[in-house]
Amino acid sequence: MGKSIMNQLYIALVIAYKDLLDFSRRRIGLFAFILMPLLLMSMFGYMFPSEGTYKHIPLALVKEDRGSYADLVTREFWQQATSSGVFNVKMYATVNSATSQVIMGNVKGIVIIPRGFNKNIVSGVQGHIILIVDQTSPTMAMMVSRGVNEIFERISNALAIKIIMNITQEENPVYIIKPITVEQKNLIAGLSATSTFEYMAPGFMAMTVMMSGLAGLAGAIARERETGTLDGLMVGPISRWSIILGKTTAQTVRGLLQGFLILVLAMILFNVKIYGSIFLMIFILILGVAGFVGIGIIATSIAGEQESAMMILMLMQLPMMFLSGILYPIEQLPVWLQLVAKAMPLTYTADALRRIMILNVGLVQIMPNVIILAVFAIITIAIAIPLFERAVTK
Repeated sequence: MGKSIMNQLYIALVIAYKDLLDFSRRRIGLFAFILMPLLLMSMFGYMFPSEGTYKHIPLALVKEDRGSYADLVTREFWQQATSSGVFNVKMYATVNSATSQVIMGNVKGIVIIPRGFNKNIVSGVQGHIILIVDQTSPTMAMMVSRGVNEIFERISNALAIKIIMNITQEENPVYIIKPITVEQKNLIAGLSATSTFEYMAPGFMAMTVMMSGLAGLAGAIARERETGTLDGLMVGPISRWSIILGKTTAQTVRGLLQGFLILVLAMILFNVKIYGSIFLMIFILILGVAGFVGIGIIATSIAGEQESAMMILMLMQLPMMFLSGILYPIEQLPVWLQLVAKAMPLTYTADALRRIMILNVGLVQIMPNVIILAVFAIITIAIAIPLFERAVTK
C-alpha cells in the first residue's frame, strides 16, 4: 500500500517536472511570467502616491478686471501657483477661450477674476473669484478646487493684514476678516456635479470593449489553432481578411453589448446621465476595438499556444486597466508613467467617451482622440495581418 502511494507521488512529481520544464522552454510565456509581478509592484506603487505628488496641473487664468487690486491678486496667484509646482498657469484673454481648452482636455480648471473685483475691494465689499473645474474627473476637480482655495486663502489673509492696518469704524467686519472669496461654478450650465461612477462608467465601457477585442479574439484564434479547426478554415477558399473580419465582428458585437449593458445598469442603479450622442459613443467604441483587435492578433501570432498568448494579453491588459485613467486620473502618476499611459489606446477611448457622456462634446472636440485611435488601429492591423498569415502557414 505504502509503495503504491510512493509510486503515485513519484509519478506526480515527474509530471510536475515535465510541465515546469515545458513551461521554461516557452520564452515568451516565461518573459510574461517574470515581468508580471515586477509590473504590478511598480505600477501600484506609483498609482497611489502621496497627496503632494500632484504636480503641474494645467490651469487657465482669466483677468477680466483691470484694477490695481485685480493686478495684485493675479500676480500673487500666478507666483504662488507656479512656485509651488502644483499648477502650470496660462493666461487666456476670455472665458470662452479658456472654456474651450477645458472641453478639449488641455486644462483642468479656470480661475476668473471678474469685472467689479477691484471696485468691491475698494468699496469695502468682498471680492469674489470664480473657479470653474473640469467635471469629467471628480478626483482632479477636488484637487484643483482645494489647491486654488488654499492659494487664495493665503492671498486673502495677506490682504486682510493690509486692510487691518488701515482700519476704520465704518469697515465691514466680514470684509476685514476675509476680503477675497472663491465661488465655484459648473463648466456647463445645468450640469450637476459629476459623481465618481459617472467618471468611471465610460472607462468601464471602454475596458469591456478592450478585453473583448484583446482576450476574446486572441483566445478564440489560439483555441482554434490548438484544436485544429482553424486549419479547416485555412484550407477552404477563404481569405485571411475574411477570417479576421468575421471573428472581429463577432467580438465587437459582444463587446458593444457588454459595454451598453454596463451603461444601462449605471443609469438605472447609480443615476448616471448621458448628455452626449449615443451614435458618437458607438463610433468611438468601434474605433477602439479596431486597435485592440490588432494587438490581440499580434500577441496570438507571436505566442503560438493559447497559454502564452493569454499571459501576454494579461500583461497588456493590466497596465491599460490601471494606467489609462479609468479608475484614477493619470495626472497623479509620475511623468514617465503618464507617457506610458498616453501610448495606450484605452486612454483615448475612455477620455473621449467621458467627454461625450459628461460634457456633450461633438466630433470636433475629440478629434485628436479619434486621429490617435485611427492611426493606432491602422498600424496594429497592418502589422497583425502578415504576422497572422505567417503564423497559420507554419
